[in-house]
Amino acid sequence: MNASRLLFEGLEDRILLSGIPAALIASLPRVTETHSGGVTGVLAGVDGPPFFLPKFDDHGGTRMLVQATLTSATTITDGTRQVENQSMFAGQVNTLILTLGAESDVFVVRPFPTGVPRPDTSVPFNQAPTFTFGPIDVSASLPAPTTDNIGPSATLDWVPNHLPGELDDMVSVTLAGQGSGTQQETVSYPSAQLNDFISSPGDSTIMFVATSQSSVTLVTTGIVARTRTFPLIKYDMVGQVIYQYITLTTDEDYYAGSKHEFKKLPAAVFQPFYSGTAQPGATLAVDVLGLGGEVLGSTSTIVDAGGNWGASFHDLGMTGEPHTVSIRQSYAGYTPLTGAGYNLRRYFSPAILGGAYASEHLTVENVLGNRAADVSMAALYSASANPIALGPTLYAYETLPMPASPQGLH
Repeated sequence: MNASRLLFEGLEDRILLSGIPAALIASLPRVTETHSGGVTGVLAGVDGPPFFLPKFDDHGGTRMLVQATLTSATTITDGTRQVENQSMFAGQVNTLILTLGAESDVFVVRPFPTGVPRPDTSVPFNQAPTFTFGPIDVSASLPAPTTDNIGPSATLDWVPNHLPGELDDMVSVTLAGQGSGTQQETVSYPSAQLNDFISSPGDSTIMFVATSQSSVTLVTTGIVARTRTFPLIKYDMVGQVIYQYITLTTDEDYYAGSKHEFKKLPAAVFQPFYSGTAQPGATLAVDVLGLGGEVLGSTSTIVDAGGNWGASFHDLGMTGEPHTVSIRQSYAGYTPLTGAGYNLRRYFSPAILGGAYASEHLTVENVLGNRAADVSMAALYSASANPIALGPTLYAYETLPMPASPQGLH
């Protein structure tokens, strides 16, 4: 099951990588993430202990790897090759070259158990994504002699001794301080090798292994010499992986910029104005309520002697969202029509407001006086038969069969 899961995740990554145009990937901003490691004091000829760097974490598919860069560098920290004259007379050391061949193998899918270094680089392993830096030869040599450059043997003790007026009986070259420089390899989108750098269950690290071997070339004239490497060659090897990725937050980000974006225009905003007829001298309290019953705006107005009124909300920006208008009438104290009811229908209704539904605010007085069943039925019939009647009305219910939803704003 785990193998099937890993296979599916690998296929999923490949589908994702192959589904995005390379031109689009190149245009998106990239983020860089760097991981480094290394080993020190590795003895020449012996495999260094492996070290591990993390693979790329795609954070559940919200980050997409577009480039992976591997680097490796080897620096010699110690190692000297010595040549001592064994003869009783002077001679020449024509050639003395000390060489370290260092190699860095990077396994993005390890072909052997974790923590077990490769014992022999000549033994083939099963095919797996492997990056090899090297072998890089780092060498040092003596300058070519023109005359005798090594004196007769004084004492065979690996100490540069010399007789009076003679040259030392030992010469040497050292590798300390030399390095291979930085070696680099890059894998970029849309290469399928990028999938091997992405972390998955059971496979979340990259493995670095250092291998090396040393050699010496010695040519002498006129003498018999012995040679040794002391101290032995040691080196440091450092490795680094640099990830470049883009961040993807939604499915649309995969194709951002590749299609036209249609944006909805903002809703029209208007300042509402209401007007109508009511009892002359009455006071009207007009409230505009939102969809949840919240008060959007309030004002009051006085009905003139002709029974006309108007209410303007100059500081309220309305849209076409559903809303309610509440009008409460306080009768004038001198009127003889108290309790008779009055038509509060709007006679000026701008087209932008659409239809409206108007009903009388119920009070104890009008419920007890005008809400009998026969009166109610007669009022409903009369309202339907004469939907545009103006002026004072005997309707017990101030009701009109008009739609309640504003129209024409979207």
